[in-house]
Amino acid sequence: MPAPLPEISTARENRQGKHQHSCNKYRYPGLAAAVFAFLQFGFCAVAGAADAEAIVRETTREVLQRLNADRARIDADPEYIQTLVHQLVVPHFDFGKMAELVLGRLWGEIGGPRQVCFTTGLRYLLVERYADILLSYDNQAITYDPPRPVGHKGYVVIRQTISREGARPLPVDYPMRPADSDWKVVDIIVDGVSLVRNYRGIIQYEIGKLGLEDFFRQFPACSVP
Repeated sequence: MPAPLPEISTARENRQGKHQHSCNKYRYPGLAAAVFAFLQFGFCAVAGAADAEAIVRETTREVLQRLNADRARIDADPEYIQTLVHQLVVPHFDFGKMAELVLGRLWGEIGGPRQVCFTTGLRYLLVERYADILLSYDNQAITYDPPRPVGHKGYVVIRQTISREGARPLPVDYPMRPADSDWKVVDIIVDGVSLVRNYRGIIQYEIGKLGLEDFFRQFPACSVP
């Protein structure tokens, strides 16, 4: 397992897709065609959003099945939850885009090897945090809101709400982007708190304090020029 990014242990302590290509296939001149194309895009956006929601629903169902089936093993070995996350959840996350969002303009200033190294470290942190969320689940009911389009790049947000006994329900948002013939999660927003923005603040503070070179020099795998 890769080592976490350094100097950000406080994060632990604080513990449309398949239809996009076919929908963009045709081009029509003229106003009538523009109206037709708009209506066509609206249909395809809805269909794509439904695919994104299906991914979240099905992945959640699979994860909860394994949680219930392997509860005794998880109780004995809490780290096993990360194995489940890697098997069932990680394939649906775009950690490269997450890493780019965390670093912002600095993403373009580092070389490819450092981008890969940073993405690996960030993935470790996000998987760990998501595993914590799953460990808090105890057969609560989960409901879903209709997919909500955001921005101008075809992104959607899938919201699931987890009921909690004696506490208000917990909303978890999954912003997703179309990627080839699939959808990928680019952030996790738990009760209004974005994990990507949280790590962006922490990591950029460390870079501002240490400087970019010294920040990457802290872990040898990322210290290449």
